[in-house]
Amino acid sequence: MADGLGVGEPAAAQLYKLLVYDRGSFSDSHRHTEKTPGTFATPVIVLPSISAGAELVVRHKGREVRLDLCCSDPSEASFAAFYANCVHEVLPVTDGCPLSLVYNLIRREGGPLPEPPDYDGQQRRITELLRAWDEGRRSPGDMLRRN
Repeated sequence: MADGLGVGEPAAAQLYKLLVYDRGSFSDSHRHTEKTPGTFATPVIVLPSISAGAELVVRHKGREVRLDLCCSDPSEASFAAFYANCVHEVLPVTDGCPLSLVYNLIRREGGPLPEPPDYDGQQRRITELLRAWDEGRRSPGDMLRRN
């Protein structure tokens, strides 16, 4: 999960809690606080069950992602991981009782904690690259130019 978050440094997963939601249950929008020194992310594993609703909504820097972690096959598990400083919530359960394991993902080495990517910086850089490519494509000596 650390790799999926773009963190190549050694990390350890520490079980934080077991959550059982029943029909109508949800969690309000909140951020996780650092419960163990070095905690930088929250992995969630939804154990096999038949349920519906309970979408995980994660927000950061004006972006929102909705994850449906309920599986159609009762033998499948699903998972997600997000940076602990991201605002998140669980929408109401509409059917069944999803059972989730929530972990702390902890950086093993000292130093600053990993943070979510800077999407604005990445967008600026890709915009610059595309503009430079487009200007180069329009140059008179460009043999790949197509009309």
